[in-house]
Amino acid sequence: MSHDHQHHHPHDHDRGETASRVLWLATALTLAYAGVEAGVGWWAGSLALVADAGHMVNDAAALALAAAAAWLSRRPPSIRHSYGFGRAEFLAALINSLALLALVLWLAVSAIRRLQDPQPVIGEAVSLAAAVGLALNLVVAWLLGRGEGNLNTRA
Repeated sequence: MSHDHQHHHPHDHDRGETASRVLWLATALTLAYAGVEAGVGWWAGSLALVADAGHMVNDAAALALAAAAAWLSRRPPSIRHSYGFGRAEFLAALINSLALLALVLWLAVSAIRRLQDPQPVIGEAVSLAAAVGLALNLVVAWLLGRGEGNLNTRA
C-alpha cells in the first residue's frame, strides 16, 4: 500500500523575493515623495523640508541598496565567491551609514549659512508637506516592519 502526499514548505528564496519587492516599493514611494518635498521646501524657503527630502533620498538609496543586497545575497556561491554573497547586506548598511553622515555634514553647513542669512518661510506649505511626509513614512515603516529581520530593513 502506497501512501503519497505532498507537503508545501516555504522556501527561503520565496521570502527573500517578497522582501525584495517590498523594499523596491518602499524605495519608489520614498523617492517619489522626496521629490515633492524638495520642491515644496525650495519653493517655501524651508531648509528643514529640503533637509528632510535629502534624508528621504538617503532612505530611498538605502532601500535600493538593501533590495539589491537582498537579491545578491540569494545568489549561490561561485568559484570566485566560495562563501556566497551573504555579506552584501552588511556592505549596503555601511554605504547607507556613510551617505547619512555626508547628509548630516551638508545640513550642518547649510544651517550655519541660514543662521547667518535668515530667509522667510511659508509655514503653511511646510506644515502640510511635513504632515504628508510623516504619513508616508509611517506607511513605509509599516511595510518594512513586516520584513524577516533583514539588517537593512531594520535600519
